[in-house]
Amino acid sequence: MAGSNGDDRTPQNGAGGPEHGAGAQEAPATFDEIRQLMGELPGPDLASRSAAATRQQQLTKPRGSLGRLEELAEWLAAWQGTHPPRLDRPRVAVFAGNHGVAARGVSAYPSEVTQQMVQNFIDGGAAINQLCANCDADLRVYELALDQPTEDFSQGPAMSEDECARAMAYGMLAVEEGFDVMALGEMGIANTTSAAAICCALFGGSPTDWIGPGTGVDQAGLSRKAEVVGQALATHAGQLDDPLEVLRRLGGLELAAIAGAILACRLARTPVLLDGFTCTAAAAVLYQMDRHALDHCTVAHVSAEPGHRRLLQAIEKRALVDLDMRLGEASGRGAGDPAAAGGRHLPCRHGDLRRGRRLDPRLELDAREEWTPSSWKLALASGRSSRRASGRCTRPGRAAKLAAGQSPGGQLQGARRCKRSCTP
Repeated sequence: MAGSNGDDRTPQNGAGGPEHGAGAQEAPATFDEIRQLMGELPGPDLASRSAAATRQQQLTKPRGSLGRLEELAEWLAAWQGTHPPRLDRPRVAVFAGNHGVAARGVSAYPSEVTQQMVQNFIDGGAAINQLCANCDADLRVYELALDQPTEDFSQGPAMSEDECARAMAYGMLAVEEGFDVMALGEMGIANTTSAAAICCALFGGSPTDWIGPGTGVDQAGLSRKAEVVGQALATHAGQLDDPLEVLRRLGGLELAAIAGAILACRLARTPVLLDGFTCTAAAAVLYQMDRHALDHCTVAHVSAEPGHRRLLQAIEKRALVDLDMRLGEASGRGAGDPAAAGGRHLPCRHGDLRRGRRLDPRLELDAREEWTPSSWKLALASGRSSRRASGRCTRPGRAAKLAAGQSPGGQLQGARRCKRSCTP
């Protein structure tokens, strides 16, 4: 069984789950529920995609002349299950975690900066706050036991199977009803080293093919990153055939949470915008389990991290924009938003060849039901699908219990809503 090898990390106090009753403790979580959910992935809504494609042929423009904007319109319609697609309620979720491997000098900053940046998100002073304000997106930050970093993965597994599975379930909590697209990002000192190790394990090559400057390390720092990644691969040799094992051994809590959020979005038929290198590396774990697991995802931008282009080729994705960014924080969502918004507005605000006039978008949009906060965990726990899941999501067994609030070790913070921008 995955995670049963003798060198597995022993869970920290409480990592087996919250206590129930007099001293009782829940059995450790496993990847079994994740694998079950991966076998239940819904496909796109072909009728909505067809309607979007038909609409393109009726607009006052040469066929195909708007290129990828037309593709985006069809992609959004297919995964939202509606035509025209909507971008009225975008959500940005940033997952933050700390890594034990940071002690190896692979980052230009100490691990304490992760907590400082989380507070900056909350206060509205980070770049992503300004980008979210610009595109009217709701920003949430999710802290994952920042005071307890994962283990140094160059010496042993970063997480136990229990910790990794619970972190994935925690990421599923970020997926609620009532928003139209999910943009995912991360914050975690040293997580580009983790991302490079994951990619090297999943797709091969040498450590130097995947490492990059991250937060701005010098040449000596790059050499340390390559050495650490190489040492990690040697440490875990022969135990990296399973993508989920790659995630738990070489990843981090925030990467596991991102993978869980992507999976939950798929079950809820919610399109996803992926940020840069680290976020895409977390998604690549699901791709290696199922080549169609990321069909509901689009990569917002190409990171300046050298490994990101190589990774996009490996998972057969083409980013929306290329602006040499390498910030993380889901900042690619702000950069890619104009393109996504263009794809959304194209079918309902463009002139119609049949009528020779611009259509009133209000006539094209279906009436929206009143939105009330209803978390994804409730849908899972009750066996009910979300509004967009069209009854396709079935009760996932113990994964429902995990997603119903039993966070890894009971140490994870709930979502913290952030200011959209700082006060001048």
